[in-house]
Amino acid sequence: MVDVTFAEILELPPKERLQLLEAIWDSLIETPEVVPLTDDMRQELDRRLASYYRDRTTARPWAEIRAELFGGK
Repeated sequence: MVDVTFAEILELPPKERLQLLEAIWDSLIETPEVVPLTDDMRQELDRRLASYYRDRTTARPWAEIRAELFGGK
């Protein structure tokens, strides 16, 4: 593992910080039990899921969102 300080991470360009964040997030979702949800988080997830079920036409594929975030469009 590479030793990197938080200050060094903040010096990265935004695109690289987003890529790092995505890699860290992906590593966490492999074991969801280690990411506790607060009641507020759970309520927000429930609200978003209900919204999706009410009108699926507003949903966008992750690949599309990701392309926007990482400059793919």
